[in-house]
Amino acid sequence: MLDEILKKPESYRKKIAYISTFVVSIMVFSVWMIIAGYNMRQSVKIDPNEKAKYAKDFRKSLPSLKQKDAVVTELAKRKTLGKANEIVTNKEDKKTEKKSFWKLLLGR
Repeated sequence: MLDEILKKPESYRKKIAYISTFVVSIMVFSVWMIIAGYNMRQSVKIDPNEKAKYAKDFRKSLPSLKQKDAVVTELAKRKTLGKANEIVTNKEDKKTEKKSFWKLLLGR
């Protein structure tokens, strides 16, 4: 078969060389794509046992939803702050009243 091709003219041999190179290249490319596709499917595919493991790890990474501390809103903070300011103001008023009373008594 090879001897028959070598007896043909050079233009015919070049055509045969190009066609055979093209066919071999397509075959190599096809095999490469099949292997690459298989490897990609394997890398994306997760075993059901591993899925459960990942789910447990994810659950462990979440913060606890149990409420340990009291939640204080901004409005409650402002009300508390307002009451504290009133108490301080009232104490200061009483101190000034006491001082003024003693000043009156002692004449200072």
